[in-house]
Amino acid sequence: MNLVLEKIETARRESRSLLSLPKLGLDSIPNEVFDLEHLTNLNLRDNNISYIPKEIFKLKKLKVVYLDGNQISSIHENFFDLTRIEILNLNDNQLKALPEEIGHLTNLKRLNFSSNQITTIPSIISELKKLEHIFGCNNYLDHLPKELCILENLTQINFFNNLIENLEIDFSKLLKVEYLQLGFNKIKSITPTIGKLEHLENLSLFDNELSILPYEVSNLRKLKRLNISANKLNIIELDIMKMVNLSELHVFMNVDCKFNLNIKELCKRTPRSDSFFQLIIDETQKSKINNFEGKFNESRIGIVNLKEKRLPEGHYKQIPYELSNKYELIDPRMERLKKLNNERKKSNFWSRFKKLCS
Repeated sequence: MNLVLEKIETARRESRSLLSLPKLGLDSIPNEVFDLEHLTNLNLRDNNISYIPKEIFKLKKLKVVYLDGNQISSIHENFFDLTRIEILNLNDNQLKALPEEIGHLTNLKRLNFSSNQITTIPSIISELKKLEHIFGCNNYLDHLPKELCILENLTQINFFNNLIENLEIDFSKLLKVEYLQLGFNKIKSITPTIGKLEHLENLSLFDNELSILPYEVSNLRKLKRLNISANKLNIIELDIMKMVNLSELHVFMNVDCKFNLNIKELCKRTPRSDSFFQLIIDETQKSKINNFEGKFNESRIGIVNLKEKRLPEGHYKQIPYELSNKYELIDPRMERLKKLNNERKKSNFWSRFKKLCS
């Protein structure tokens, strides 16, 4: 506690705008913090704090608040009177709901409430007109509110690993969105308005229950990376010629899926990295594109071997770890690294043993 009080005293004496108290085992916010009314940045991440008290309202100048990695289950409504806040991290806590008062934070630009126990997002989220980034992955959301789609300044949306069943919402106003991560959900259908996301560069829909991918996805001219693996798609029909920036497409683990897309054109594209594949399929799909066998040898097309549960040789961080881990897919690169590490340990052991014996 002496270190905590020392840091608080230094911030008071020197009128510092930042107070950083991470990883100090705090189970509550020290009362002395609330006297630092000049603070603009407060970092309390990775402690054991369970409650944000009403006294927090004294810190009216706060703009950046890190509360992630605590045990927070409730937040006093006075906290949401701190309307200057622009960045708020609430991830890795014990919240069961986002308070309705969240709508008071009208200057908020970045909101992270991932890894809680949240089941719904209140419609008042529509008041956060300046919001640019919203992260709500690893929760229990079964839908996204339609009000989310009027937040015209959003550029990044991440609701990975929830229980979302459909995307029947209007994306037509989200013209600034560049990143949309919806992998590991239960999505069965997507609105065709997803084709209106004219600045979208990265779209992840892997491990859902999609049987149809809207053809309007072909309108995403700025899209660079599309992951629709591990779904129930019967056909993948895309106009690659319109999708001029697409250079990486994941389609593996879609059983009995037909392809209606210009694979030759896709394989001409420059990948994001020299070690990346432009197309990733599985061995059950290989027969459907046998006339592109030369592209397998050129490392343009990567093949996931589902029978042997192996990722493609040469794959480098293209396939999300969570996906390979769920389906117990072996990464040859990690396998080699593990082998090298074991050999190194063995070599070091014998070196030490020889020294002891000499």
